Amino acid sequence: MIFNRITLSTSLLAAISAISATSLLASPTSPSQPDQLTEAQIDSLERAAYGNARNLQELVVSADAPMIKVAANQITYNVEDDPSSSGSTVLDLLRKVPMVSVDGQDNIQVKGNGDFKIYVNGRPDPALSQNASVVLKSMPAESVASIELITEPGAKYDAEGSGAIINLVTMRKRRETGYNGAVNLSVDNRNLQTGLNGAMKINRLNLNAGVNYAHGWKDARKAKISDRTLYLNNDNEHSLVERGFNSQNIDFVGIDLGGSYDLSSSDLLTFSANYYDVFGDVRTTDQTTEMYSADQTLQWSYSRNSDLHMKYRGVTTQAAYQHEFGRADNYLGVSYMFSFSNVGLPGVYTYGDLNNYRPAFLYQRNSNSRIAREHTAQIDWADRLNPHAKIEVGAKGIFRHNSAFGLTETSNDLLLFAPLADTEVNLRQPQNIYALYAQYTANYGNFTGQAGLRYEHTRMGIRYPEESTNDFTSTLNDVVPNASLTYSFSPAHSLTASYSMRISRPSIEQLNPYPLELSNTRIQQGNPDLTSERINKVSITYNNFGRALGGSITADYTDSHNAISAYGYLDGIRMIQTYANIGHNRTAALNLFLMWSATNNLRFSLNAGGNYTDLKASGELARQTYSNHGFSGNLNLNVTWNLPEKFELGAFGGCSSGSFSLMGKSGDYHYYGLNLSRTFLKDDSLKLTLNAMNCFEKYTTFKNTIASTDFITTNSWANPSWTVGVSATWNFGKNQAGVKNVNSSIINDDISNAKSSTGVN
Repeated sequence: MIFNRITLSTSLLAAISAISATSLLASPTSPSQPDQLTEAQIDSLERAAYGNARNLQELVVSADAPMIKVAANQITYNVEDDPSSSGSTVLDLLRKVPMVSVDGQDNIQVKGNGDFKIYVNGRPDPALSQNASVVLKSMPAESVASIELITEPGAKYDAEGSGAIINLVTMRKRRETGYNGAVNLSVDNRNLQTGLNGAMKINRLNLNAGVNYAHGWKDARKAKISDRTLYLNNDNEHSLVERGFNSQNIDFVGIDLGGSYDLSSSDLLTFSANYYDVFGDVRTTDQTTEMYSADQTLQWSYSRNSDLHMKYRGVTTQAAYQHEFGRADNYLGVSYMFSFSNVGLPGVYTYGDLNNYRPAFLYQRNSNSRIAREHTAQIDWADRLNPHAKIEVGAKGIFRHNSAFGLTETSNDLLLFAPLADTEVNLRQPQNIYALYAQYTANYGNFTGQAGLRYEHTRMGIRYPEESTNDFTSTLNDVVPNASLTYSFSPAHSLTASYSMRISRPSIEQLNPYPLELSNTRIQQGNPDLTSERINKVSITYNNFGRALGGSITADYTDSHNAISAYGYLDGIRMIQTYANIGHNRTAALNLFLMWSATNNLRFSLNAGGNYTDLKASGELARQTYSNHGFSGNLNLNVTWNLPEKFELGAFGGCSSGSFSLMGKSGDYHYYGLNLSRTFLKDDSLKLTLNAMNCFEKYTTFKNTIASTDFITTNSWANPSWTVGVSATWNFGKNQAGVKNVNSSIINDDISNAKSSTGVN
């Protein structure tokens, strides 16, 4: 089991004795004693120590706390307790979360599936979910206290459906009046990261705040790209070869503020605001495009460079009030949330080195943006009907107003650009959702059962300002059930079976008909006629966590008959990538997580998963019948070794066999790394870490393959993956009180996360 050392400093031996500290201080190897202190025991120690006599000799109490905790439907990875997290990014941390994998192109999957959502402190962030890998690989690990994976959400907060929820918790743990915080700085050959995160408590007021910044060094992530497309039914223009270099120089700014105020012993007010800004340049240089005939004769060629400016900006605010009625699990909560995001990738493309190729223009300028505004109001009520039963009911309204704009302009002199015909898109996507839910939980002996039902009424559509384009409106009514049954052999030993049905509505990116030019031969285009998809899932989970060895194993089966599927077809030599409700997707998955404390100083964790995927799509929209299936899997291992003189060594690594899409398969991927850290100063408040990742190879190559009856495309990315750096974290203050949360929170997880056939979000 992976653990971190917790040290408690007290000033009164007599106080500890008075609260029966003998049982708390027993050897963790004793079979009759617990292996960690509970929150109540820690509170008792601190109150006794700080509230009594002064000037007595200090006593240090140590206990082991698990870095990864597993409950029936939630896995928590405590970043603060992981010594190897220093200097890494949040995307790197996800590789250590059980059942989560990240491939060579930074695509995130949970249990081998891209159907998940990301939240911050229990709240959704639409722009973050849509651009997760871009934002998370810019966020310093120190900006997150823990990562929660909710594997089986109930009707209360899986109302509109996603396979899992990844919740990033930025609020730090605190208990007494005062303040604490941490300053971090890390530098490596890829980027610089720095941040200040802190918390304070003044009487009834708890506050959390953080500011984080990351800067990518110029050309530090310059990747080699190579694409090859075979046009199977064209002997003259038979083989298209594209080569070049892609570099990303990205900066990140993140600001978050959260707080809670105890209005009374029964009334709690919480509030929060989060802002992030990801900006920078994405350049493609020395890109050559060559077309060959079937006998390998060069037909034509040209070069094209691009200079794009990335902007991902979002803000989310929330306020909630909760009143407790004086008995267990009986409360009323009211919440409101507003979020705004603006995403764009405008830029200029330049053509040159023309060989038997005459483009209609030499310069192309793309303007595009996606703006999302969302208001959400929710009310929740819960009551324990008797010692064995609890009921929860609630209502929610979501009011979204999304918009998308796109325009392509061309020029031959970089001075006067003119719009290109039929490329302008200006649309609005209103979407109003009204939902009701009820959830019932019962405990009888060793059995715990839960059943929930959610009803949703949705009115959504597309509005075009141009009179020549017809507007689109759709009304949906959905009933979403879920149920689970758990048998507990003991508090740490259980078996759970569950069923859930979910829906996923199309995102504005999937609806937007604007032809986004990924390259001169590849276009990505949305489909405004998409409807929501329905997904049914059955799961069985077995948990058994002992003192030295513990783990969890989960088997899932997922079925969707009208899946939003990404596919591609040819228009001349251009491949058009788009979406349609044409898929029948079935997946059987098996995931395993093990923790082992080999000795008091040596701990291991293993995260492994495998799945069999069967994908089919047909119909008039698909233009042909698609079918793909196969096995894929991933494995991740983490080792922590406590060394003498306050040194700690961490090693980690993993591999993946890729994953299947409707038209192809992504390639294998691997990673590995080492961390050596040491603490300094009083209370070990300063920690220095040396880290290295993929340091024995200059590039890590990742491939995608896409195939149909008309073409076969292979995309290859050689990423400069080796990283060597140093980081420092200084912790200050002694306050240990935490920002409280109401029992209900707003969670919107209905937007589809289907990826294009090339893995492009």
